[in-house]
This record gives sequence, structure tokens and C-alpha cells, in this order.
Amino acid sequence: MPPAQTLPLHRPRGRLLAVDDGKGSLGDVPLRMIRAGVDVLLSSEVDEAELLARQEGLDVCGLLLPSSAGVEHVDHVLEVVGPHTGLGPERVVLLGPRMDEKAIDRLRDRGVLWRLWTPHEDRDLRFIGWALVWGGGDENLRLDLRVPVALPARAIRRGDARDVLVGDLSLAGAFLETDSPFPAGSQLGIEIQLPNRQLELCANVRWVTGRDLLPGRARGCGVEFLNPPRELRAALAEHLESETARFYL
Repeated sequence: MPPAQTLPLHRPRGRLLAVDDGKGSLGDVPLRMIRAGVDVLLSSEVDEAELLARQEGLDVCGLLLPSSAGVEHVDHVLEVVGPHTGLGPERVVLLGPRMDEKAIDRLRDRGVLWRLWTPHEDRDLRFIGWALVWGGGDENLRLDLRVPVALPARAIRRGDARDVLVGDLSLAGAFLETDSPFPAGSQLGIEIQLPNRQLELCANVRWVTGRDLLPGRARGCGVEFLNPPRELRAALAEHLESETARFYL
């Protein structure tokens, strides 16, 4: 295991291509994702998207499409953009108001996996974007996909207890948002408040954010959970499953 250290957060690999429907249905979502640290190219309609796809090629890792444009828009975009980028329906994210069940069933049959219905927060946009283009390494402990949450917690080291916010969470660890993070290498006790219970875990601080934060990223530290008992892992898994359900079609 590499030594604990202060690390800059790795930037995502590749870019997303947002393909609007000529009506501006995506609104400010692409700009919000850019502010959250995701590299997004914006096209107002499909012909413009084709030009960008020809230009960027395999650097395009995913497609952001407005849910209100319907199934036909998804089919059209994949037909036009897919040959230049190698992207299929599993790399599409539908953003906006919930679609009707018939449309959802048709898209599931095509292999579309991702969606984010309104309303949503910036941390949700960051998650959905990074889920497609993340290029980080093991030093950031992304052994399991980290899910955006906003859970109150306490981090305790040698009697020094600090209130923190769990900004993302996985079975392997978490990111603790705090203006006063414990130093890398610290061993902590962490009390995380789930909706129906409190989890008490031991963790090691693996990295601390530096001064050059990514856009939309809070100050804090990444921690690795230290051998949580089976019961706690089960409770974590159950909570993560409930959190991620809202991102899948």
C-alpha cells in the first residue's frame, strides 16, 4: 500500500458531449457540470454534435441528452455520433424531467443505463459525469464507485472530535468535507448518521485536498475504512444501493 500523503485530486479522463435538441432543453446543466469539474462539450443540436464528434473522436467518453427530447433523439444522436466516438447506449445519460414508463422501457431495451431526473444537485451532476469519464488511480481509493451523499458525521482522533459532512461514500471509504481536515496518515473513529441508524467505523486518512481544488470540490480528506465488521458493510451496501438507484434508468 502506498504511503499516506497529500494528493491533488486527479482530473477526469476524456470529455462528455452534451447534445441538446435545438430548444435549449438541457438548460444550464452542461455549465453546472463544467463548474463541478467535468469536461463537457456543448452542442445545441445534432448536426453540431456530429462535427464535434468528428473532431474529438474517441476522446468523447459519454453523451448528455435531454430526457424531454424523447427516444427518437437518443436514436438519432447515437446513429450520428456513435460511428465517430465508438459510444453506444450504455454511455448515454438522460437529464431532465422523468420520462413516461413506455419511453423508459424502450430505452432500457436499447441498453441505456443512466439517468438523472430533476430536481438534482451539483454533486449529483459531478457523480454522473465522473462515473463516465473518471481516470483516477488506486491512490484515491476508488476501489468502489463513490456515491454522492450529504450525511452528517463526526471524526474523532485522540479525543479531538470534529463535525464533518460525508460528501461521497463507498464500501471502501469516503470523502469528509471539512475546512479543518486531519492530516494524512491519521487514524480516525468516524460516526456516520444514516437515515435509520448510526455507523461507527475506523478509518485511515489517505489523502488531504491541497490548495488547488477542482471546481465544485470542497476542502476535506479521503479516508479508507479499516476492516469494518460484516454487519456494518451490509448496512453500508444497503444504503449505497438506495442512493445509486436514482441514477439508473
